[in-house]
Amino acid sequence: ADQPKKTKKVKQGETTQAEETMADESKAEVKETKLKKNKKKNKEAKKGANTEANDGDAKDTQGEEAKADESTTKQENNQAETKSKKNKKKNKEAKKDENTEANGDAKDGTTDGSKNKNSKSQKGKEKKEEQKGDKKRFIVFVGNIPYHATPEDVKKAFSKVNPLGVRFLTDKKTQKFRGFCFVEFTNGEDMGRALMMQGTLCRGRPMNVELTAGGGGNTESRKGKIKTKKRKTKRRKKNTDGEEATSEEG
Repeated sequence: ADQPKKTKKVKQGETTQAEETMADESKAEVKETKLKKNKKKNKEAKKGANTEANDGDAKDTQGEEAKADESTTKQENNQAETKSKKNKKKNKEAKKDENTEANGDAKDGTTDGSKNKNSKSQKGKEKKEEQKGDKKRFIVFVGNIPYHATPEDVKKAFSKVNPLGVRFLTDKKTQKFRGFCFVEFTNGEDMGRALMMQGTLCRGRPMNVELTAGGGGNTESRKGKIKTKKRKTKRRKKNTDGEEATSEEG
């Protein structure tokens, strides 16, 4: 009668151990499941963080590219505006020049004949102005001067006719005196008297005194001016001689 009871106790103990083992296994499975879930969550979290970082970099890059495109567009627009302003300015200046020319043609006359007349009258005015300028200055050319002479020596030679100034001509390279000069006087009478001093000595050499028209060279214009001056000088000389003869007769 005692043996069956022992068997039941053993069976009950075995059953309890099996249940405990199953419970431990289920707990272990639950832990593994949780660990797997946590790992999966961590991976997803990392992946999300990397995705956000990549998205942020992409956004920054896009923003920089957009800014660069905006600045390039602005520069191009500014260049286009500058070109258009320059073109407008050129067009205005061209129109202004055209209007000025048109007004000038209207004033001067539209035909070639009227233009030629105006040009001739302008040249005549210029010649008159030149002649007036020549009347204001009375200059003679003096050559054959000793190389060792000074402007003071020439002034002394012309002291009777009150020279206003003496200008020596020198060599451009050596700066040495070339043996001739220009002497200026205050009026035509003094200049005429100076021309009559042809052959006057300066430091022992006879001076060569001639009329000059200024400017140098042998152009026809200069020759004509000299001829005109010679005629005027002869007239002055005749008038002076006539006055002297009259005074002697009186």
